[in-house]
Amino acid sequence: ILVIIIAGFVAGRKGDIGFHPSAQSWEDMSGAAFAVSFFFVSLAYSGWNAAGYIASEMHDVQKNLPRALLRGTVIVMVLYVLLNFIFMYTTPLAQMSTAIGPVVDIAGVAAQNIFGQTGGQIMSGIISVLLLSTISAMVLAGPRVTHAMGEDYRVLSLFSRKNSAGLPVMAILFQGAVALVFIYTATFNQVLTYISFTLNIFTFLTVLGLFILRFREPGARRPFSTPLYPLVPLLFLLISGWLMYFGFKMKIEESLWGLGTALSGLLVYFIDKSIHRNQKNGTSA
Repeated sequence: ILVIIIAGFVAGRKGDIGFHPSAQSWEDMSGAAFAVSFFFVSLAYSGWNAAGYIASEMHDVQKNLPRALLRGTVIVMVLYVLLNFIFMYTTPLAQMSTAIGPVVDIAGVAAQNIFGQTGGQIMSGIISVLLLSTISAMVLAGPRVTHAMGEDYRVLSLFSRKNSAGLPVMAILFQGAVALVFIYTATFNQVLTYISFTLNIFTFLTVLGLFILRFREPGARRPFSTPLYPLVPLLFLLISGWLMYFGFKMKIEESLWGLGTALSGLLVYFIDKSIHRNQKNGTSA
């Protein structure tokens, strides 16, 4: 990524996109299309909290987890913003529009403008290989969440199983099965919109839970602080609510699937709670 950014500045400007805001820019930012496109932006940063998935394996988690989250987020944010700036700086709008199809390849077009035809093809291959690191990270972190759910909820206990090497094999297989379902049943944009909307629901509920926890347990010990509470979480809830509103308005099918996913989790919770209550009553009897 750094090579592309530096080479893009060296190559010089070839794009025709203006970077200065106008009255039309502010108007566009308040519209539905901007809100839906923001789903894709938020998805690009969706791994910012992945360090929390392996918090139980960290040394001095109270100190190192905030560091990992803050430093990782800042580094990725700077790289992503600079990379997208280089895309617009080196690529005319007409070329960008032709790069958007069943497979979005704006990075490949920008690489060709920066490095030439052959160099662009080489860089496109390198970018594709680098994407494997994202898959590797999610294979490492994602099943840990499913495994933890299996340990917490009896109805999902299947996912708590590990093999002889200590790997959550059932959780990994489940994640792979879900990925295959996405590949064979939906388009690329549908999958991105569905995942973005679903993640937005859960992050909204997580931050909302912060207010509920503060209200119910005002004197509870808080090892992790929330700077500028309640302004920061309240602003987050307002933005998330705005995104979900326009998501329903513009992408109703994907939004309904996302809402259904969240509700299915709620159903699992109540089923598990009912099983636990019945077993407790049986033991008492």
